[in-house]
Parts: sequence; structure tokens; C-alpha cells
Amino acid sequence: MDRSWLSLDMLWALGSLCQLNKIPFDPALVTQQHPPPCSESTFIQAAATLGFKIGRCDTTRRKLTELTMPFVALLREPATAASASLALVIKRDGARLLYYRAQNNIAETIAISEFDQRFEPMVLLLAHEAQARSPDDDLWSRDPKPFGFRGFL
Repeated sequence: MDRSWLSLDMLWALGSLCQLNKIPFDPALVTQQHPPPCSESTFIQAAATLGFKIGRCDTTRRKLTELTMPFVALLREPATAASASLALVIKRDGARLLYYRAQNNIAETIAISEFDQRFEPMVLLLAHEAQARSPDDDLWSRDPKPFGFRGFL
């Protein structure tokens, strides 16, 4: 079942992902294009519009240490909860995950072994599509051309 998400949580997650990938983000435009009510489907559509590739991943079938970062996870909550609570998992080391709860700028850590107790098993993996590169991006990687008067003729 596609549980509802708070609109502000979805905008926070999209804005955070855009900031991590240095992509311009306009919450008003996203809200206009993807109005409430929000859900996982709405998030997937909005993220795809922003250039992200998204896939669902079942963490009961795949190890957390194999997943690409960042990913969006849902906190386990009682079935009576009105909406899902999001978290953005951004980093891992050998035994811990670093994540942010939606609309919160305080990082939290959790042992990888405790992930399934606190989070739903289905997560959303995200990667930004390759952006068009500007000519200046390759400025230092090109073979240097010898300096001379040829450039002035």
C-alpha cells in the first residue's frame, strides 16, 4: 500500500538530494507540478523530473553494505500513523549508518544490525543522471596545447 507522506517531508527529501548533488531546487515549482496528497509514487515522479534514477530495494534480500548512498527509508511506525516518516540515509562506515530524519538537520547514527528494527525493509535508491558538462569542466583534463602565436592568427 502506498502510504501518504507529508508534503513538507517530500520537499525536504527532494531538496536535500538536490543539495547533495548540486542541483537547483525550487520547492514551489515541485509543489505546483506534484501537488498534495503526496506518496511514494509522487516522490518517485518528482525525483525523476529532477533527473534522478530511482529504484526500490528490499533490504531483507540485499545487504545494507551493498547499497549505494544516499537512499530514502521509511521509519517503522504504528499502522494507525496518519503518514509515513522519512529519513535520508547518506553515509555508512563498517558498522553504522548516518541518517537525517525529515525536516531535521541533526544527524543520527544507527548500527547496521538495528536497521530492520527501526526502518521499513523497502527503501528507495537514488542516483542522479549524468548532467551535460560545460566546456570548462574539461579545461584541466585536456592535453595542453603549446603556447604560441598560432592562437592570435
